[in-house]
Amino acid sequence: MPVQSYSEGMKARLGFSVAAHLNVEVMLVDEVLAVGDLGFQRKCLNRISGYVAQGGILVFVSHNMHLIQSICQRSLVLDRGEVVFDGPTAGAIDRYARLNETSTMNASAATSNDPTEANPVVIDALSVEAVDSAEICAGGSIRLTLAYRALRDLEAVTWGFSLWTRDLGVRIATSVAKYDGKNQQLRCGNGVLSCIVRNLPLVPRTYCVKSGIYDGVTGWPIARFGWENPAAEFEIKGATTEANSRHRIDNDIIDLDVRWLS
Repeated sequence: MPVQSYSEGMKARLGFSVAAHLNVEVMLVDEVLAVGDLGFQRKCLNRISGYVAQGGILVFVSHNMHLIQSICQRSLVLDRGEVVFDGPTAGAIDRYARLNETSTMNASAATSNDPTEANPVVIDALSVEAVDSAEICAGGSIRLTLAYRALRDLEAVTWGFSLWTRDLGVRIATSVAKYDGKNQQLRCGNGVLSCIVRNLPLVPRTYCVKSGIYDGVTGWPIARFGWENPAAEFEIKGATTEANSRHRIDNDIIDLDVRWLS
């Protein structure tokens, strides 16, 4: 009767306590550590670590990537009941993070519209490519190229871009040519604007870019890409390491250049 009045957390604690004191060859732990206070979780981890150290076989099911990486050397990732990864835990965390990133359309071109007197410039495409390498890598350089069509010549305009997380929830950085004292002239017809971003401090993952052309005096937008239409995406490649998987599960964005002193 007392057990019937237990909360889900209390039942989980009781269940784990019973299982932890049995002499079993294989222990299956399914989301037990998702409930309970910090003290209970610490006791569970100590018991699990001791069990594994004594040669026990552990099957650990969890969505907590910190615990997975701390406990498991090999991991499987399931997607809709199918095994999509089976291998080292760092690689599993990388695959799991990719599955759970909010998917946005990989747009290389905007919805095709023709320039009008009210909107004399339209942006047709925004591309991101590596500079001096086959892939975009952390610490490397990228070239952003904006393709536009103008109905007439425009004097004293500027352009810029902003980098975002893939879910468009966090704006990472913004740069506008005017900030560096540079304005452009747009000529009637098709044209491109481009720039190079060096020494990317971003950790390996997928990012989005929004861009725009603005009045060089007022800063008012003349044409924008990535607001009304999907933003352009690019992926920073990197080796699957423990450090990179830690960045992913912590939702880090930048990779600090640290010099560790003795």
